[in-house]
Amino acid sequence: IPICSKNSAIPDVLQNTPLNRFIFDPFDEEDLVNKIQQLLQLSPEEILVLKDISMQIASLYSYAKFSEELYNFLETSR
Repeated sequence: IPICSKNSAIPDVLQNTPLNRFIFDPFDEEDLVNKIQQLLQLSPEEILVLKDISMQIASLYSYAKFSEELYNFLETSR
């Protein structure tokens, strides 16, 4: 389950998912502490659900997929 800063690329990926509640303001230490506390207070069932969502999202991204899409884009833009 990712806890990530608003000034990275990950919030774009998590924006419309239940994981968006773990995005913190990088200039607010209390916000980061709050997100960690939220994570620690989850029930085991909630953790499993969020873990499954995290894994589903992660499976959409890989270096192999990125390089294939980039190659296809470059080939079609010739």
